Amino acid sequence: MIHKPGSTQTIQASSFWEGIGSGSFANEATVETRLVYPLLEVLGYGHKDIHSKFPVKFHEGRKGRPNEADFAVFDGHEHNRDTSLVVVEVKHPDEELGSGQEQAESYAMWLRAPVYILTNGGELSVWQIQSSFESTELLRTSIAQLKERRGYLENLLSKDAVVRYCSSLRLKSLAWHSSDLSPYEQAELERIAHAPATIARTLVVPGDKASRIPSTGLLTQFPLGAVIAAASGLGKTTLATQLFSESVFLRRDRLRPHLPIEVSLPDAAYQKGRRLRNFFLKGSKHTAQLCRFRRSEMCCAAMP
Repeated sequence: MIHKPGSTQTIQASSFWEGIGSGSFANEATVETRLVYPLLEVLGYGHKDIHSKFPVKFHEGRKGRPNEADFAVFDGHEHNRDTSLVVVEVKHPDEELGSGQEQAESYAMWLRAPVYILTNGGELSVWQIQSSFESTELLRTSIAQLKERRGYLENLLSKDAVVRYCSSLRLKSLAWHSSDLSPYEQAELERIAHAPATIARTLVVPGDKASRIPSTGLLTQFPLGAVIAAASGLGKTTLATQLFSESVFLRRDRLRPHLPIEVSLPDAAYQKGRRLRNFFLKGSKHTAQLCRFRRSEMCCAAMP
């Protein structure tokens, strides 16, 4: 059974296929609610997989409107370019499908979705992005004939089929994102539950004009990571534990996609004859400034 968006009404999948060719659509909204969403559900995509009006962050598409895919379909609750499966572009019933093909393709390319669909309520077209990044049209049919193409459509567009196709692409690996990692997160939180309490600290950010940042802003200020340097006894380990704990909570609450992993590396370790500290700092334009700060300061620099 499937559910209409915004409604508690359930519809048997068989009823959807029986009635697919009847009726007409007044506008894009009715195409979305009466055709696209039910079709995605009978193909095996759940509510958590389907994201309507998904923002696409580049400057193409219709002027005066924000760039957004009418529907972006993912594998699970993680909605990002690693888990994207299908993009759907919906046109007005009076528009030709060809008018939206380039836009749908650009959205799918940006999202790294291997399949995109175009429909205006009268026709439906399915395109697949090959490993060469060229699009191939795999199906074009009228909605009235969609029931007759049901078997082919399910083999082509069911969630299981698209996930299998993704597994053949080098740029896609969905198994990690679909795994339930909550036992790991809970175990890590229990492990550090008795760690010493920490207070907010102020860190120096070196540069042409050195600035200061509270430790509570590190995860936001340095989303790609940072190197923190300070003399022994100034609380680097305690601060690292606090940041790790914050990262676990953010991921558990779906506010941050990255899985935090704590790895202990001794300060005295060497990498090809270089101290590990300098190995991590290599390539940072602020390495010299970071190393010159007073031993009483705790400072940080963004990872290159």
